[in-house]
Amino acid sequence: MGVGMLCLGGWFLCASAANLPGWVPVLAMCVCIFADAAGFQPVSYIIITDLFTFPLRGTVSAFANICAKLLNFIQTKWFYDLSQHIGMHWTFIMFSLVCFVGCFYSVFFFPETRGKTVEEIYEELSGKKKKQNNDSPEA
Repeated sequence: MGVGMLCLGGWFLCASAANLPGWVPVLAMCVCIFADAAGFQPVSYIIITDLFTFPLRGTVSAFANICAKLLNFIQTKWFYDLSQHIGMHWTFIMFSLVCFVGCFYSVFFFPETRGKTVEEIYEELSGKKKKQNNDSPEA
């Protein structure tokens, strides 16, 4: 998504100075939509199934949907004002930076949950380490 948004920002930045092909922003937006649908949107549902027990998943999923739709509304509502204030190109460049920061955070700071119990995930998120049983003396 960040690459697509960066391409859109670059296209809007250069479009005023040069005659650029019109298919570039369409392709960049298609990349953004595909990346969002294939990668970004399903992540919250995967995390919900890993972090919450079965009785809580429906409530947490509904809350996550409400938050996502509220943030989508705010972004849509403020897009025009933001693009008028800082320019269309800077708006998309800012969106790309948000995508890259989110990707960086997900890759480097979010723990791996595959094959772990909910308790193990909570311990890792809280920063607690599992105590190892070292009964045998070191020689």
